[in-house]
Amino acid sequence: MASNVFSEQNLNRDALPQLAEVYDRVYHYLIFNSSHRDTILQILGQIIVARDQSHEVDVFGSPRNSSSPKRIERILGLKHSDVMRILKDVQHLLELEGRDIKIRHSSFVAFLQERSRSRELYVDIRGAQFTLQVAAPIRRIFDLEGTRNSSTSTTHA
Repeated sequence: MASNVFSEQNLNRDALPQLAEVYDRVYHYLIFNSSHRDTILQILGQIIVARDQSHEVDVFGSPRNSSSPKRIERILGLKHSDVMRILKDVQHLLELEGRDIKIRHSSFVAFLQERSRSRELYVDIRGAQFTLQVAAPIRRIFDLEGTRNSSTSTTHA
């Protein structure tokens, strides 16, 4: 029977801060060296924001607490399949739960939200919430325009 090397009993409490530093370096390396760094941070911001939202369906046609790739693409104005392609560099830190993308480790969320740890990779949750708030009315406008354009094209056909 294999033992869990990382169980709380096996870890020296004095080693935990050093372990957190190692994780922080890994997180920093994976994101910082990605060619999609800024977009990854925007996507991660939307994943974090979704966790605190209600189950109500909104203008994007999905529950507010959804962090599905499709929903995030609509919020950020990305093309179909962009989210999964862009997140490839950090895929080991994430998991798919049904249709939603989830962050595997709470230490990664803490890293992203603590400026002293993440430095230039800090995810401003207020900024992510603002992006979501601005995207919803814009989405409504595009949906209305699409409805108007499709009805005029069938009228003139």
